[in-house]
Amino acid sequence: MPNPALTEKIRNLPPLLDSLERDAEVSDLLRRSDAARERFRQMFPLDGVEQSALEDYRKEWMARYVYNSNAIEGSTLTLEDTELVLEGEFVPTDSPARYIFAARGVADGMAYAERFAEEERTLRIPRDVREHPSIHGRQRANRATDSESHAHGCRLPARSNQT
Repeated sequence: MPNPALTEKIRNLPPLLDSLERDAEVSDLLRRSDAARERFRQMFPLDGVEQSALEDYRKEWMARYVYNSNAIEGSTLTLEDTELVLEGEFVPTDSPARYIFAARGVADGMAYAERFAEEERTLRIPRDVREHPSIHGRQRANRATDSESHAHGCRLPARSNQT
């Protein structure tokens, strides 16, 4: 069932992200985040206890991310149900199958993004999306040039993956 409001927000993401990149406060936050990530990477290699704690944190974060993403869309799965579905141990009988498939889909999408980061692949917004008039028409009129720039692609930092 299409959601026009959500579709419009998604279409407006590229210009929003471009404008955030130019915001001094956001730029400072990203710089500080990069510095914190580098300090974190210097902590490796982790010992067994630290590695286990980090993996537990990742699992909990993923369950909450999936749960909240799907709750926004109306899913009736509880956080506990979501955790069990992600572990592959449980299929709730009191929730529609679409919510279970949605939970798996969100987790699979995040796993795909993590693989991109681990491979340090560049993400690019396809030209047809960048140039679609409903998305960039107003923004393009305000640009001095329309060249390929880093604003249309980004490198995902590799996740420290000593697990």
